[in-house]
Amino acid sequence: MDFFTDASVPAPSSTCCRGLESLVDGAAVCLCHAMNGDIDNLMPANTDFTRVSDLPAACGVALPVETLSKCERKPPPVARSRRLKNSKFSLE
Repeated sequence: MDFFTDASVPAPSSTCCRGLESLVDGAAVCLCHAMNGDIDNLMPANTDFTRVSDLPAACGVALPVETLSKCERKPPPVARSRRLKNSKFSLE
């Protein structure tokens, strides 16, 4: 997450990119929370939202436009609880 909070970090780590890819594949609707600023509540430092928006291109991950169009609603839609692919975390 240093990529989001530290401008001196030149690129996201491969772990960060794999996490984004897993999120897009398994629960893309959760990206709405990052786009709407909710991610700032979870970070230990202020989030640079330009870098958040740059992350997909930096990782070479395409975002699903259909899902992201739902982000304009308030609050973001909630996905059913499920475990992310290759992750110990689940979405609730």
